[in-house]
Amino acid sequence: MLTAPQTLPGPGRAVTYHPGMPSPTRKGLQKRLRGQRLRAAALLTLLSLSTGQADMYEGMELYRAGNIEAALQEFAAAAEGGDPEARLYLAVHQLTGQGIKQDPAAALRVLREAESAGEPEATGMIAWAHQYGVGVPKDLPRALEGYRRAAEAGSVSAMVVLGNAYADGTLGLPKDPVQAVKWYARAAASPVPDYLFSSRPDHAMMRLARLYSAGGAPGGKADPAQAFVWYQKAAEARNPGGLLTAAYLMIYGIGTPKNSSGATRFLDLLAELDPRYRDVPTRLITNMQKEVEFTQSADALVTMVSQSRDAINAHIQRGNAGGGRAEYSKAYNLALKASEEIFTSINRAGRIMGEYSQLSDVVGIPRAQAEYTKPLARFVEILSDRHSELGQIMDKLLRFI
Repeated sequence: MLTAPQTLPGPGRAVTYHPGMPSPTRKGLQKRLRGQRLRAAALLTLLSLSTGQADMYEGMELYRAGNIEAALQEFAAAAEGGDPEARLYLAVHQLTGQGIKQDPAAALRVLREAESAGEPEATGMIAWAHQYGVGVPKDLPRALEGYRRAAEAGSVSAMVVLGNAYADGTLGLPKDPVQAVKWYARAAASPVPDYLFSSRPDHAMMRLARLYSAGGAPGGKADPAQAFVWYQKAAEARNPGGLLTAAYLMIYGIGTPKNSSGATRFLDLLAELDPRYRDVPTRLITNMQKEVEFTQSADALVTMVSQSRDAINAHIQRGNAGGGRAEYSKAYNLALKASEEIFTSINRAGRIMGEYSQLSDVVGIPRAQAEYTKPLARFVEILSDRHSELGQIMDKLLRFI
């Protein structure tokens, strides 16, 4: 059960996440100048590149910004000039059909050439084609063999796929927490891949954190402390979901001692990471304050419902003893009032969870795996059980009134 933390980093306290800033500080001016110098250096770099290299550079910038279709147009221009990296990016997207017309045959030709040249990511993508039957017959044993070769050659994406397969029991493999942790940990310790379409080590860190949190690691029990270790590692690697989750856990002291200043540092980093995340920390803190208020009122509601059930049972007993319809009606009305208050409380919790879900979407955390929905979800489950019990009592009482 959640308890109110002693301190919550409040909006505007140590962290400001909105436009309309006051006049810039010296630190702010220095940061702005650094940004201007970086943009100038990038421009000089771009001017010094050949046409094909410039196309590739522009494509990479667009790809990082999430503008996949425009990036692929630049990669196509670079590929015409013979850039092997551009050809690989195009092949990956031709295989999946993301942002470009799907052409598995053309994609697999390029991927096989890249595999022959020793590119493990190409091996992993060919394995993906065999897994899903894209351009080749579906063949899970061959896919698994390809993922293993790619992982052994250093593909972080393939390591994560193998971790997933052992964690979930897919690709024809039995569930094996030891092997899942092995492959996730190996991916987490790997260098950052050269390709933007690849999984990154921080993705594996997040997978490990969720595995420990959900009790899917060796031992079969949830391990909040070990989960926090990996969320913190992901946060230090600037993973948006890791930053948000680690901050939440530090504020509440889940799996780690409460650490408001450490949480504020992570939220600062998140706000600076990307304009899309600028208002996420303030939204998180505001929603956490609502959650604390909700849990306090819900505690009182659970106590009230327990007392109401005692009174309901007393009226039913008096009805059974000869009081008849009048006592049954009193029991029904008490049950109805308690049921309506629970329903209102569940709706309130739903709005709070809805905001958490939106935050999950922004930072790329699967909704069902978000740490900050779990305590609230358990509370809602308790209230739902009480609501269902009262509903059953009212159904029986209706026969007598």
